[in-house]
Amino acid sequence: KVLLQTRLIDPAIAKRQAGKDLVQEINETRVKYVKALKKAFGDNFVGGIIPQGIAKQYPEELMSREPYGRSDYLDLVETNSVVVYTMGRANSNGWRLGEYLAMSRCVVSESLYYEVPEPLEPGRNALFFQTEDECVSACEALIQDEQLAKRMREANEAYYLDHLRPASIVRNAITNGAELIAN
Repeated sequence: KVLLQTRLIDPAIAKRQAGKDLVQEINETRVKYVKALKKAFGDNFVGGIIPQGIAKQYPEELMSREPYGRSDYLDLVETNSVVVYTMGRANSNGWRLGEYLAMSRCVVSESLYYEVPEPLEPGRNALFFQTEDECVSACEALIQDEQLAKRMREANEAYYLDHLRPASIVRNAITNGAELIAN
């Protein structure tokens, strides 16, 4: 199954915080992806828009019926092999991306605006998209190609262990810092 469970950002709250200029665009994009995935995958789509705040102005059929508390969400991620990642406020890379990698999921992601310390390899760690059609196609590719999905899950487990696990972060910081000093 394909999972995208997302919140919409309240523009009134964002007005006082960074990234306020992109809030409407982010919300509209998230709604478009939910609509496209629901249409393409039907009962094989899990999630939707979390029914809080401004989300209630959208049609009921776009609302997630899944629990959305922290541990409930992590259970959802664990039980769905294909997960869709969308950009955060101010084009930020949100925590969900790291969680997806840590849980060895098949990641279908909007193209990242900001670099991560060790780049994610397209086709290895994630399939990237910029449109609803590309998002749906990437999900279909992972559902239809079990070997691709298996390789991506294995690559993302390795990525987590090498780059995101706390001990790895410290090791890489020390190693990279020593290299910078030596140069």
